[in-house]
Amino acid sequence: MEEFLGLVLGQGQGVAANAASEVANEWRTANNHIRELEAREAGLADNAPIEPLPASIEPLAQQVLADPIFQRAFALLPTKLGMVELDKLVVFQKDINLEAVRGVQSTLPSKLTEEDVFRLCLPAEHPHPPTCGMRIAPNAFAFVSPSTDFRSLDVNLFEGNPIPAASYSGPVSHLLAFAV
Repeated sequence: MEEFLGLVLGQGQGVAANAASEVANEWRTANNHIRELEAREAGLADNAPIEPLPASIEPLAQQVLADPIFQRAFALLPTKLGMVELDKLVVFQKDINLEAVRGVQSTLPSKLTEEDVFRLCLPAEHPHPPTCGMRIAPNAFAFVSPSTDFRSLDVNLFEGNPIPAASYSGPVSHLLAFAV
């Protein structure tokens, strides 16, 4: 609750500083609902049936499976693409950037096809959200993006001159190298 209060009261737009009690009550209500769902739906996601992809999506699936970024991300696991009913899954996302959501929505057609949904979930062309990299101190750098999927991709030690090409587990927006 403490983290939620800090987020809502610190970053919430139009939330009065004295609204902590009301916000805490909203959190308790939501938390109680989650506990009820956990009890009522325990184990529901454990054996969700995996359905084969429709034939119309199979060419898109083959593109994804052949993608070097996808292959590297799932190199250690046997991987198969299929469909599951979303209502039976447990999904956690700590932060949702509503501006980013609106940006994605603006790119979608008004009537989604199965192919549109597949491309949104597993794009063969990797989106490059806006990013900013900066040096913030002699020994510190910061990288920011409105994307909730912005993270460090890999750590590598490069030796030699020139630096060899490397593959990464996602689209690269910046590469930070230290000469030692």
